[in-house]
Amino acid sequence: MTLFRLIDLFGVSVFAVSGALRAREKQLDPVGFVTLGVVTATGGGVMRDAILGRVPPFVFQDELILGVAVAVSLLAFAVRLPHKGLEYFDAVGLGFYTAIAAQLAADRGLPPIPCVLVAVTAAVGGGVLREVLVNDLPYIFRGTLYATACILGAAVLLLARRLGAPDALAIGLASALTAGLRILAIRFNWSLPQAK
Repeated sequence: MTLFRLIDLFGVSVFAVSGALRAREKQLDPVGFVTLGVVTATGGGVMRDAILGRVPPFVFQDELILGVAVAVSLLAFAVRLPHKGLEYFDAVGLGFYTAIAAQLAADRGLPPIPCVLVAVTAAVGGGVLREVLVNDLPYIFRGTLYATACILGAAVLLLARRLGAPDALAIGLASALTAGLRILAIRFNWSLPQAK
């Protein structure tokens, strides 16, 4: 199993739990858990692949990815998972998803700003869809340093590539910056200013 495959499975698992926890807050049934879990885990990747012309999207080519998302969602229905700490795992998944998407976009020859937009879409898209499905304001619009961390991480990946860094190093730097900034924001309650 390759490193990218492990990263995909880790990210899918973390985001599926995130969706399932939202389903628990809304007191949904198992179908609701699976729906929110799968949408959160794969929605951003499907958007990324649609933008990049990678069809069918990854989730429809890989039964294991979809199977993991469904299984994790059902597990979260059966077992009450702790809320505390999940945000930190989510931050790590956010970092990997940002870096991988920026890398894929750059490999397709997209200019820097579209690469960053693809990375942000891939990293936060599933969460936005999750909130829309439960009729809530998406998390990224609530002042959290979420999309901002993705923007900075994607920019670092593109800069590292331009400076000739190997792909693994560029992905590692971008992932670490994105996840690190998000973790610091969680830990110290950093946020963007909101309109009064």
